[in-house]
Amino acid sequence: MPNGQTNIYVRAHQDQLVVDLSQLDQTLKLLDPIDVSWRSIEKNDALELALVTLDNVPAAYIGPNGQTDVDRLIAYLRRVFHNESGGELIIGKNRIVGAIVGSPYVGGGEGVPTPYVGGGTGVPTPYVGGALTSSPYTAAGNPPYVGGGLPGIQPLPLNGSLPKRTAPPAKEIGVGILDTRLFAHPDLAGRYLASHGTLASEIPASPPDQEAHATFIAGVILERAPNANLVVDHVLNESDIATSSWKVATKMVRFADAGVKVLNISFGAATDDDEPPLVLKRAIEALRDKVTVVAAAGNNGPETKKIWPAALQETEPNVIAVGAGGPDQTGDFVSATFSPNAEWVGLIAPGENIYSTYKASGYATWSGTSFAAAAVSGAVARLMEATGMSAANCVTWLKDPPGKRTENEVSALMGDIGPRWNQR
Repeated sequence: MPNGQTNIYVRAHQDQLVVDLSQLDQTLKLLDPIDVSWRSIEKNDALELALVTLDNVPAAYIGPNGQTDVDRLIAYLRRVFHNESGGELIIGKNRIVGAIVGSPYVGGGEGVPTPYVGGGTGVPTPYVGGALTSSPYTAAGNPPYVGGGLPGIQPLPLNGSLPKRTAPPAKEIGVGILDTRLFAHPDLAGRYLASHGTLASEIPASPPDQEAHATFIAGVILERAPNANLVVDHVLNESDIATSSWKVATKMVRFADAGVKVLNISFGAATDDDEPPLVLKRAIEALRDKVTVVAAAGNNGPETKKIWPAALQETEPNVIAVGAGGPDQTGDFVSATFSPNAEWVGLIAPGENIYSTYKASGYATWSGTSFAAAAVSGAVARLMEATGMSAANCVTWLKDPPGKRTENEVSALMGDIGPRWNQR
């Protein structure tokens, strides 16, 4: 998620429409009189939706930017559909989701555009992981690295380790990660299942720093729930760490049959009217009573615009929106300055200067609500294992202030997660 971004730009694919499957044929017929043709149709039965890619759009529906005025086209289709049938056409856009400049999001923190991975004062020098084969790691012009660096950043060792398993992988407590590709970090070995094409080693080019996002999230989850069984799939591409809401939704619904009880979504999309994207709403509905979705609330600070799917927690019981922050000196839970202080944010968890697995063998610190969401995903998994509660009941338990929670054997580990109270 972006760093210090307060403006969110709403974007969508201008040549695509998302239509309810039951209304697809009628919608295609409505395109004929205005000479709009289509190139391809992709149907998804789980979502009960179709993705229509347009091929030819007449000048009447081309905007000043030279692209399809998709809003005008949708308005026309809805009006004619209602006039002919008296009903409502269920149609929407294929939104752009992910780390678009000034838009939703992956990773990030305040003032540090990429993970802090070592080096001296000034601009951090990336530590790329791996064993040190010669002299100690140094930043150019500095003595050997011994910690310190940017203000507010804790000293960073060049290696670390995750808690070891205390039992075999809890297969009945699967935690899904839908994100970037995953680096085959040695401390994650044997602790995840990854779909084909999900490992970073499967792409030819050297991936950018942001591509380490899923690897970092995996470490945060396992820090809380070392016995969790991670199921990882990728949807954010390696070039701009973005994707479409259609791709996100079609991959989300696959987790319903993958043994996953908790799904971590550390990215999102925004809309002009603050209404949820049709395709993401359908994905959440398809996972209802099957998978609890833990979603990052974004790093846009005072910006009031809602981030989806996180903001669906207002209407969907299987979604929890997570901001970054923690308890203050009085015990009240307060938001980090970059975390939205909004009514639709249900929980806040540590998300500032988090230390976790990074790239192929390194560790780094990183800030953002992405990692607060991962902390909650791990906490839910750990609570499920320790108490036998459902994922939904674990979320309800976490939403109580710590002083009001029923004690259990892991309650002390969850005291830094709680309901949002006020903006710091």
